Amino acid sequence: MRVRPAMTALAAVLLLAAASCGADGDEPADSGAGIPAESERVGEPVDYDFTATTVDGEPFEGTSLKGAPTVLWFWAPWCPTCAAQGSDVNAAADRWGDEINLIGVGGMADSEALPEFIERTGTGGITHLSDPEGEVWERFGAISQSSYAIIDPEEGLLHTGYLDGVTLEEWIVYITD
Repeated sequence: MRVRPAMTALAAVLLLAAASCGADGDEPADSGAGIPAESERVGEPVDYDFTATTVDGEPFEGTSLKGAPTVLWFWAPWCPTCAAQGSDVNAAADRWGDEINLIGVGGMADSEALPEFIERTGTGGITHLSDPEGEVWERFGAISQSSYAIIDPEEGLLHTGYLDGVTLEEWIVYITD
């Protein structure tokens, strides 16, 4: 079977776009090869003094996150990597929902695109913030989609960046232990 050059070029472009969805441009996306050794983890203080709006239009107080292990999932509705992570987010919510704050933060798009993404990914069981100006993203150091921010209530912000499902689980085990 002979593959046409145009089809090969299109496939290469699509693969590159999907692969770069979690990268920051200069370096490849984190492979999610595991959490750093305890001696390498240095938490940054977290400023919980912020307000936001949920995708449902309700007010959200950042102080509600204080004192509990927290995972923030930064996504964009057009990002295929973000959409694929919906199953990881749902699995984390099902397993850890009573022990952690798990919050989605939709950005890089108009607010109208956010509910469709939530429905398509089946992630409506968690709270999602609408962050069209990127204020929450900036506060937690998220510079690209898809990123997670991992916050330990005692150690602070431990990680911001791409994670695969296995490494997400490892971080959640660490911050709930």
